[in-house]
Amino acid sequence: MLFRSELTISNKGDIPAEWKLLEPTTPFGDKFEFSPVAGCLAVGAEETLDLCFCSDILGEFSEVFRFQLTGSDELLQCQIKGHVVGPTFNFDVDVIDFGTVSYSFTQSKTINLFNTSDIVMEYNLSIPQDGTFVKREFTIEPNTGTLEPGCGEKVRITLDPTTIKTYDYYMTVNVPRVGDNLLSMPLTAECKVPEVTVESRELKFDECFMRHPYELDLILVNSSDILSAKYTMAPQDPSTKV
Repeated sequence: MLFRSELTISNKGDIPAEWKLLEPTTPFGDKFEFSPVAGCLAVGAEETLDLCFCSDILGEFSEVFRFQLTGSDELLQCQIKGHVVGPTFNFDVDVIDFGTVSYSFTQSKTINLFNTSDIVMEYNLSIPQDGTFVKREFTIEPNTGTLEPGCGEKVRITLDPTTIKTYDYYMTVNVPRVGDNLLSMPLTAECKVPEVTVESRELKFDECFMRHPYELDLILVNSSDILSAKYTMAPQDPSTKV
């Protein structure tokens, strides 16, 4: 964010004064811009300098700027103090908990990200552990954006579980030009496969006429109250065919 201010320099002496701003050498020094940086003041005259400050460094600063006067060993000094802080933000939940999820069934959660600061905030969201050993299982929409002061954004996290495991992950918030991992949101889930059985392990057709089709129902039973199951029929083993 760009901050602007003004600084006035006056000639209270008896002769005209030429002046120029000396280059600062401190970490925050080059974050300031003065305009103009040199000039000549008549007796009793004054000049207003435009001052701009834009920092990509966080923390407190106390900068002393020095102005050299032609023909004089004396330096004019101006001290500027301040504290550079990043944007403040939060989510409306403390944890993203998917609970128990079914293998290969997509689940989604929606949370809200709020910019509680007085400046515009850019953000990037990511789940560092996702995709480390297998393909990515989480999708974040949107995973980047800009929030105006006091505004919020709905964020949708979708899990497409392809691994039977317990997820103990976290979602991080990075703010460009400010810092990474400024906030971490725990993300948990447990992926399971339900027990599926056949109602009858033996189907009897009894006597059948040659070249006449017959049908029987094969009933699959999912014994879980919370888990869903997908299935495919495996090809028949050739050795079992007549």
